[in-house]
Amino acid sequence: MSKGIGRRSMIHRTVVLCLVVLSTATGFSRADYWHGDFTDGSALTLSDGAVVYEDADTGSASVDMLPAGTEVEITGSGGDILLENGTATYWYSVSVPRERGVCEGWMTGTSLALAFQPLGGDTLFLYGITGYDPGTCSFSSAARVLVSGRMVSEIVFSPPDGGFGQVPYSYSVRSAPAVPEGLRGLRDIVRLSFIYEACGFLNRDILLCWTGDELIMGPSADSQFEASEYRFVQSFVLPADSSGRPEEVRVLTEVSQWEEGTEDYVLTDTYSTVHAWDGSGFIEH
Repeated sequence: MSKGIGRRSMIHRTVVLCLVVLSTATGFSRADYWHGDFTDGSALTLSDGAVVYEDADTGSASVDMLPAGTEVEITGSGGDILLENGTATYWYSVSVPRERGVCEGWMTGTSLALAFQPLGGDTLFLYGITGYDPGTCSFSSAARVLVSGRMVSEIVFSPPDGGFGQVPYSYSVRSAPAVPEGLRGLRDIVRLSFIYEACGFLNRDILLCWTGDELIMGPSADSQFEASEYRFVQSFVLPADSSGRPEEVRVLTEVSQWEEGTEDYVLTDTYSTVHAWDGSGFIEH
């Protein structure tokens, strides 16, 4: 597979959007997943049995196998690889603190979570790409919750895709906490964002809700624009917001059209959709 697979000329590896100290034990800065590629920094393994290879080759010796949620430091990147499940990704050189010393080697990008969020105590949210279907030209992905290192809940879904084909997943992915107050029985909400900063590309935020036992898919909010033509923007209103209401999430939609006379966007339509929370899921009204 050619080096052009991920369009790395588009990636500014010196740009790090978010520098967060992930572990006081290591002091690594958090790696960002930025348009198909990880920036150097700290990432977490997505699944149990994540293999650290001696070389950037699946035929090389296995140096170690890591549990899900293990912290690794990305120290560099190598060539691309097409995995047996159809997913294209890159190789990353990693350094992993272990009880017996530091383990160094190579891991595939799909071994690592694209986003993660601590949920308090020994509970951790992870998100990553799990496969690609050449027949439908679509990615599969998984949102998971680990408790004490064991996966206790998972949601599998297809993420937004720019239609680039069999290349490393090209959206930037971010996660952030949202306030669960006002939605009974919810302990945490993770706002998972899929970002592509270009005309015509769908951007999406998804609310993933943790009850303490189960991860539940919540509402989504989409945004899209075409320069000098239109803007379509959706946003969440949660119960904890100033205009929020108990037991519901509203998705506000604003549509704007480009006005040639003023050379600016003019709001042409606005409406909202209510997603009522019944204690076990959301019902759209």
